[in-house]
Amino acid sequence: MLIKKLTLIALLIMSAAGMNFAATYYVNATSGNDANSGTSTSSPWKTISKVNSKSFSPGDNILFMRGGTWATGTLNITSSGTSSSPIVYGAYGTGNLPIIDGKNAGFCALISSKNYITIENIKFQNAAGEGTIRVNTGVGIKVLDCTFYLTAHGSVFIQNSSNCLISGITVTTPTFLDVQTDGIYSQRNTNNIYEKNHIVISNTETTNHDDCIQSYEDNNLTVRDNYLEQSNTKPQNAQGIYMTDGIGTFTVYNNVVKCPHNQANIIGFDNDVSGTASLVLYNNTVIGGGANTLRIPHKATVTVKNNVFVTTYSSTLIQLSTLGSGSTFDYNIYYRQDGNSSIIGYSGSKTLSQWKALGYDAHSLNANPMLNDSLYPSTTAPEINKGVVLGGVYSTDKEGTTRPQGVATDMGAYEIKAALLVKTVTNNTPTDFPSANNTESTPSSVVNSYQLSQNFPNPFNPSTVIKYSVGDAEHVTINVYDITGRMVRELVNEDKAPGEYNVQFKGDNLASGTYIYMIKAGNFTKTNKMILLK
Repeated sequence: MLIKKLTLIALLIMSAAGMNFAATYYVNATSGNDANSGTSTSSPWKTISKVNSKSFSPGDNILFMRGGTWATGTLNITSSGTSSSPIVYGAYGTGNLPIIDGKNAGFCALISSKNYITIENIKFQNAAGEGTIRVNTGVGIKVLDCTFYLTAHGSVFIQNSSNCLISGITVTTPTFLDVQTDGIYSQRNTNNIYEKNHIVISNTETTNHDDCIQSYEDNNLTVRDNYLEQSNTKPQNAQGIYMTDGIGTFTVYNNVVKCPHNQANIIGFDNDVSGTASLVLYNNTVIGGGANTLRIPHKATVTVKNNVFVTTYSSTLIQLSTLGSGSTFDYNIYYRQDGNSSIIGYSGSKTLSQWKALGYDAHSLNANPMLNDSLYPSTTAPEINKGVVLGGVYSTDKEGTTRPQGVATDMGAYEIKAALLVKTVTNNTPTDFPSANNTESTPSSVVNSYQLSQNFPNPFNPSTVIKYSVGDAEHVTINVYDITGRMVRELVNEDKAPGEYNVQFKGDNLASGTYIYMIKAGNFTKTNKMILLK
């Protein structure tokens, strides 16, 4: 018995000696010191150089102090985690996200031949080259809930990697920058997922592509639950989702893709040179400025159901080449704002009736989908209860609402709850103004929609009013950012009951220029631009 006990103790000691105990390291740009241990908030490191010099173990956390800024070089990821114990780079404390600034000289973060890394809750800005975060050859990389002021070729430029997730990121750009600014650039990856991201490309330069999500030679890609917007006036080289030369299956669903001025590849699927991929396109709401709201210029097998397609220009909505065997179009709604009935470009322009005669879109509609500025439909919209129930992973909408709420799934990215009342914005002029002494008004009425209206007046000096509405009881934040992505004012940060509100923004102490204001209320996020002229 004694021998057995001694043997057991020896085994436990040897096991303990070989165990890796995860550690947490803290980095504080203001009060840190690289001579510290880094293992507590009272003895944090100071610099990215110190972080880069350290090897980490699976399960370790490296946390940057909120409110701090690091502009002293690239964050180089030096170690790998495991599938059950990733290495996490994130934030601690309260306040604004920690900022890693590339100073327009290179990457903000580099992951090369490393696996199971998570980067979360950090703001990255002013990178140069191919990627703000650059990922080369990784497995299980996650970028979660980060904010990007994009001045490079991709907020995340990811290649030759597998089973990676980019989720919940927010991306904005300058209004003009003479470089390629793709929101996410993805090439030669396998089984990646890009979901719940809010990407707004404002760059108006005309030379380069500036896509919200661009995919090249990927394998089995999933793009879902994103809000993607081209907030600019250029007609070309500003795609929403552009996928070329892929293999496997591309699954694209529950996305809002808003490119009202663009006339090419709002959603593009191009088996150009070597691509053999198939496309599943379900429950997307897509608005574009021309014939390529959906463009499939080479042979591909596609399944297109429950989508809303709108064009703001005088042109057909869909451009197709050869459809592969088994391709299906059905339960979609098409709308040309000029009223013309030709909607499909397929061996010439075709009306919906002509298209149906070829065996496609038997249950589809040609009608105004009645969308508001956020592309959310009215409760009287014709696409409600007119889709097909798909089940499985498609059983929720972009906001997580269970499908269907009625007798059938709604077409588009949103499923309308039975009791929901959507109040469509018909103009940008607030009807109620707060008094000069108040920052925010009380709710003027109870509604069940989420909206962020254009400020009025705009341009303004020195103050303007922002009107917004909240559909459910939610914690609401509204922040104002300058054109570099630096937050300059917090207007709202509190729980709100359902209703309409006005908040006043005063620019007395700010310079003239363009500012961006963003609302977050539950799963609803939207940004608008305003101009201060002094």
